Amino acid sequence: MMTFKEFSSGTKIRQLNINEILEDPEIGDRLKLRLLAELQKLDLPPDSFFYHCSEPHDWDAGMGSEGYIAVRAGEIVAEVVHRMN
Repeated sequence: MMTFKEFSSGTKIRQLNINEILEDPEIGDRLKLRLLAELQKLDLPPDSFFYHCSEPHDWDAGMGSEGYIAVRAGEIVAEVVHRMN
């Protein structure tokens, strides 16, 4: 598993809580269901949730991604990618 510190360098990160994600009308139901399915696989709940989006130069290089990660004790324990190239 990748650490949150490794993942967050070079990408835009914004901390959210699960209710913000589930109540956001701009996030589609399929994406919400994928996130909930990933969380159900975990033995313990995550400490925090984050939205991530790659920097423009990563998108230009064909290496961009956008989505949500769940973090526990500094480790990424689940990820749902919304968009990538």
